[in-house]
Amino acid sequence: MSIHLAPEYEQAYQDAKLYFSYTFDYEQDLSLAVLLRSFPEENTRFFWQTPDRQHLLVGFGQRTKLFPDDGVTMNNQKKRLHQQTMDPDNRLCLFGAFPFDVQANAAPLWNQLAEGGFLLPKVLFTFNQGRWQVTLTVKRPATFAALTTRFQKEQHRIILALSQAAPKVQKNRLVTSQEIAVKKWMETVDQAVKTIRNPNNTLKKIVLARQLALEMNEPIDQVALLQRLETQQPQTYLFYLQEGNSTFIGATPEKLLAATTKKVTTVAVAGSIQRGKTPSEDTRLGQELLHSAKNLQEHQIVVERLQKNLQPFSQSTVNVSQRTLLKNRDIQHLYAELIGTRADDGASLFEMIQQLHPTPALGGEPKQAAIEWIRTHEPVGRGLYGAPIGWVSLAEDAGEFAVGIRSAVISGKHALLYAGCGIVADSNAEEERQETKMKFQPMKRGIQDEDTTTDDD
Repeated sequence: MSIHLAPEYEQAYQDAKLYFSYTFDYEQDLSLAVLLRSFPEENTRFFWQTPDRQHLLVGFGQRTKLFPDDGVTMNNQKKRLHQQTMDPDNRLCLFGAFPFDVQANAAPLWNQLAEGGFLLPKVLFTFNQGRWQVTLTVKRPATFAALTTRFQKEQHRIILALSQAAPKVQKNRLVTSQEIAVKKWMETVDQAVKTIRNPNNTLKKIVLARQLALEMNEPIDQVALLQRLETQQPQTYLFYLQEGNSTFIGATPEKLLAATTKKVTTVAVAGSIQRGKTPSEDTRLGQELLHSAKNLQEHQIVVERLQKNLQPFSQSTVNVSQRTLLKNRDIQHLYAELIGTRADDGASLFEMIQQLHPTPALGGEPKQAAIEWIRTHEPVGRGLYGAPIGWVSLAEDAGEFAVGIRSAVISGKHALLYAGCGIVADSNAEEERQETKMKFQPMKRGIQDEDTTTDDD
């Protein structure tokens, strides 16, 4: 495949653009395994797939990175990068995450991944509307003539790597599984309930997270894990973000925000109960959740806050759908969608993300008081757990972010799984512990590649 650059590339070179992109169609079908095993030399990579499996992004390498800041600064940084980049097909996007709380304590395994950030990849694969495209991004070469040569070499390298990707079969076994600081965590639940019940305190809800540490016999095959999550966890966002020796990976059911230039949408996901072993039991449990006063209260807190926070960004009333059940393999939640018409000349996507995060489903209510309480009382930092993770277009103020739950951070043989639950006035510590054990299951099953329904006590 020869590359012929349009005349505007030369003009962009004369205008001293710093980055240049070139997009071409890839006619063959690509599997997740082939994509992620094709470039072992790159230790920066990401994967993103929507719940309907119709939009997929895979990126390798890092041309540049924007570090987290306030929404206005982030948007200005993105605009500057766009001005420095020649992207005639408008295919480029930035992928990454914000940390849950920039002031939180450090946590093991995260390393530099914990600080978050948004990267512009060297190579971007995009699957949309049944079509694969590859976008190459290179830095400005010494001469314009060298630009075509550089694109040609990158294209050849990619096609060759895809043709040589080899399947990897690896057996692995669990060495240890340990719930972290269970007694301390349950005491913290009791303390949170006491705080919420105090009439002199404004807190209505506090979300507490805890960790499950796994050690495997061999380094965890992260590509195989992602493949298992794709099969085992339908109707979820799949994400994978690797920097150096650490990877954040998960299958989350929760959208934080999707924005086009015309529309903004988010969802309220809160309250949970296990799935039934038979259809009749599953229906009974779902109805129990739909009529649970504790869970309805927890869900309504999320709906009201999201509607309040989204309204300033919408030029019409934010509509809330009827409350329904969102059913995943291990768990079912209360669910409602919120949709607004995007206001002209309103806040940027980064500003909206900053306003929405964390939702009451991951932080609490009121927002700032809950964050400060969590910061003080949770012994281990969350890193990117519960944080916004997703992509934003470089050319347009559009993109999609999910909430990084049902997730783990992985390094070598070790994985730290996270799960959280919303504490309200009538919460019970043991019941909340059992809820979080249920939420550990998707990632634990994916890592072990076996049934994980037995207790860890």
